[in-house]
Amino acid sequence: MAAGVTAILMIIFAATEHPTFSLDLRFSWIKPVQISMSEKNVYDVEKTLLSVSWKSIALAQQEHTFDFAAVVLYVLKWNIAMRWQSYGHDRALERFTQLVDNSLRGKYELTAKGL
Repeated sequence: MAAGVTAILMIIFAATEHPTFSLDLRFSWIKPVQISMSEKNVYDVEKTLLSVSWKSIALAQQEHTFDFAAVVLYVLKWNIAMRWQSYGHDRALERFTQLVDNSLRGKYELTAKGL
């Protein structure tokens, strides 16, 4: 096992009662994710994790210019960009409400028919 992984495992085992396993001292994004999760704010959790992924990929791209890894990293960033582009909070809430309404309407129609 790599020395870095062993050090992180030791931190985790020593801080099992801590909500972030004390890793928020090493990884600055863990605390905001933990807070967003406790507030059940899934959008902010995903936004933070995608931002961290984007930065990690950008860092890895500095080492790969014209090889297969560069293509894979480009595709990964493209997928993140497409995910960000597809966000529309108001549209998503409207669509979710529509799906719930349709589901409930279908349930009531089946109940009325005795099914």
